[in-house]
Amino acid sequence: MIVTPPQRAAFLRFCAAIFGLAVAIAIYPLWLRPAPPGQLPGFATVLGIDARASYRFVASLLLLPLAAPLLLRPALVRLGTEEARPWAQNLAALSIVVAIWAALAGLPPLWVVLPTLAVLLACTLLRCFPAGFSRRDVILAPAITTVWIAFLDRPVHFAEALLVAALLVLAVRLLVAIPRRGGLPPAYCFALSPLGLALQSQLFGPERRHAFWPPVLVALATPFLLRLAVPDGPRVRRGIRLALAFLIFPIACIGHVSAYAVMGVEGRPRISVFEEAEHLVPAAEMVRGEKPYRDIIPPHGFVQDAFLDYVLLRAGAPSVGRVMKVRSWIETAGSVVQYAVAAAATGSPEVGLAAAFLANLIATPGGPIRLLPSLAAVALLAWGLRRHSPRAFGLAAAVAALSVLTSLDFGAYAVGTLLVALLRMRRWAYARAALVGAACVAVPVTVAFAFYGILADALRVTLFEIASWRSVYNLGPFSAPPPFKTWHFFPEVLIALFDHTGFLFVVWLAIVAALGAALWRKPLRRWEPAVAIAVWCALNALSYAERQRLTFRFAVAPLLAVVLWRCFRSRTPLLRLAAPLMVFILVMVGQPVSHLAVVAIERNARGIQEPRWTEVPGVPRAQGALFETPDAELVAAAKQYFGAHLAPGDTFFDFMNRGLLYYLFDRDCPLRQVEVAFYEPEARQREVIARIEANPHIRFALLPPANDDCNGVDCVPNRIRAPLVWQYLQQRFTPDLATERVMFWKRK
Repeated sequence: MIVTPPQRAAFLRFCAAIFGLAVAIAIYPLWLRPAPPGQLPGFATVLGIDARASYRFVASLLLLPLAAPLLLRPALVRLGTEEARPWAQNLAALSIVVAIWAALAGLPPLWVVLPTLAVLLACTLLRCFPAGFSRRDVILAPAITTVWIAFLDRPVHFAEALLVAALLVLAVRLLVAIPRRGGLPPAYCFALSPLGLALQSQLFGPERRHAFWPPVLVALATPFLLRLAVPDGPRVRRGIRLALAFLIFPIACIGHVSAYAVMGVEGRPRISVFEEAEHLVPAAEMVRGEKPYRDIIPPHGFVQDAFLDYVLLRAGAPSVGRVMKVRSWIETAGSVVQYAVAAAATGSPEVGLAAAFLANLIATPGGPIRLLPSLAAVALLAWGLRRHSPRAFGLAAAVAALSVLTSLDFGAYAVGTLLVALLRMRRWAYARAALVGAACVAVPVTVAFAFYGILADALRVTLFEIASWRSVYNLGPFSAPPPFKTWHFFPEVLIALFDHTGFLFVVWLAIVAALGAALWRKPLRRWEPAVAIAVWCALNALSYAERQRLTFRFAVAPLLAVVLWRCFRSRTPLLRLAAPLMVFILVMVGQPVSHLAVVAIERNARGIQEPRWTEVPGVPRAQGALFETPDAELVAAAKQYFGAHLAPGDTFFDFMNRGLLYYLFDRDCPLRQVEVAFYEPEARQREVIARIEANPHIRFALLPPANDDCNGVDCVPNRIRAPLVWQYLQQRFTPDLATERVMFWKRK
């Protein structure tokens, strides 16, 4: 579609009117003056406000939007000519949007007026300047973020800091665009700028990560160095692009998430005595010489709940704080997987970077460890579908097999997505490559399990024990989120699309509807990667059915980035028109002002953020971590009781789903199951009773307080979950000590 000069002029006049509206909003506080002496009594006068304030504000809302196009007419005329570059017109229009944002954010009038006028002046004077803006300038986002976070550490108001950061980066961008023979393209000059985010991450200590000049110099000075020192050429450009795609952008993704992570602020990870037992206890039992599946069950998967922590413990990380800190770093790297999904699906690292930043905006960055291999398999599959590469299918199948070993449920989602892709491709070369790739992982793992003596146990436990937990862990039927309860008629239900709490539900329904149309037509090469990501998201509904977890949310940002990319580049006019509307909706849902304010608060915070989180002194393995107050009191009570009643080699029986105590106090877990819910079937209960009966080292049992029935995966009391075990405890154990958090029953 060709935009004529009259159309450009009309659009710019409209933008100028919006700027007048922004100024009117910004100067509203100026009208709220005290009532002058002698003003007739009225409601405003009683409040101490000049009664003329409302009239003056409404007059400014009327007059300034009318006057602004006239006052800015010299600049608008020059920007609307044919020789004016599109970048100058677009940047001038964007500055108006920023002015409205600044006014609504409550900034003083000068912060609303001066930055916009400065940008308009620069765009007018440089309207014919070949700045060379392109999609590669997405790299400016991490550069602006780096400078913005550096200003937040001063501290400065988050909106003012963002305006200054954007103006500084924009000025550098225009300066490096000055033509120079043999110089790099302007966007490539910022190749090192995203690394400034790494300097602000939790990998560094508090003093270094909050230093001002190092990240600012990386973001603003390195473009000039690259412009002057690096010659241009095809090989140089290719090298920079490869470095951006495989090194710099991934580092920027990790640094962006880590720069304001809660663990970085508090310096220690937060621990749940219930949740962390599922992976730390199996790993600790393996260190003792026990074997997974036969002696201790890793509930989610071998890698997630046994092998990873086993490696960390063997490497010399005995404290729960050190183990969980490493795990949190790995989870932070999940943003790289999100980046990889979008980049592989489009072939554009810039789209991948945009997807990673979008994930932060809509509060879906990273992901749990057990999800990452599954999502990585989707990234490889998207790459194979885009390039029609059997080798990529083989790699995707290998990673999918690894994801099954990491987490059974997410591995199943990856395998299901791979099968759908193979059915749509309908070529033996892809199926053969997938079989070879899966075999390259499955065969060595099978041989290793057989050599280790746990192959039969792994198959038996996975197929007949873990599979039986499905009904135990289900929380119940679907419950509509609040927006759908308020607006449940069409078309009012569309309001839920703009609500942050209901957005993901709407996205999932849209994904299913789109799949219903896409899966029954001939595959389109351009859209097949998006179809694969959508299939993975749709299959993740099983996680919601079980525990009402929206785990597909970690793929939403990459999927939306891919869809937007295809819509903007589509040959269909309707899709090209829909793309800006989708961007507008995403901005509304993301609530950027709230997001930026939260980031500023977290960045400026120091120490423990909530008083309910505390340390547990006197327990070596609990060092370097924060526990909720009830868990901390439980650990303290256990420490006092264990010291008086447990000899070396003795242990206890946990009947309150606080299995992490086995690890914290270096005691043997006498059962294969870490949680009560794992042995609900009658046969498993009898197995537990037999193990307790045959183990003379079990000196006492831990039971929940009499008034605490909500101590497990849900609020079903353990005495109801395992009535045979409860009956046995009443017969063989007797109450010895009761505290507010736990009861100790001594063995008779």
